[in-house]
Amino acid sequence: MPDQQFDMIIPCFRPRPGWENELLVGLKELTSAESGLRLKAVILVNDGNPIKLFETGLQKLDDQGFEVMRVDHQENQGKGAAVRSGAKMSTAPYMIYTDMDIPYK
Repeated sequence: MPDQQFDMIIPCFRPRPGWENELLVGLKELTSAESGLRLKAVILVNDGNPIKLFETGLQKLDDQGFEVMRVDHQENQGKGAAVRSGAKMSTAPYMIYTDMDIPYK
């Protein structure tokens, strides 16, 4: 069975400091799994957070070889709107999402 690609959508409103390190650990675990699924892109949705904490984190993800796409909401629109905005950017046949504000595996 050929690898199937998926995009991961991550809405963020107020992630805690060091969010990018937590995300990198999860992405490395995910991409090392023998599942037949392959991560195409990480779509990070900044849902109205005025703090520029994403710049360093995005660079760190990029430096580790992950394709990162970014969506910015000027004002918080809620998780549902953030997921929909990320889904509009997706080009993979499958999508999953997780949440940086309340992370779970």
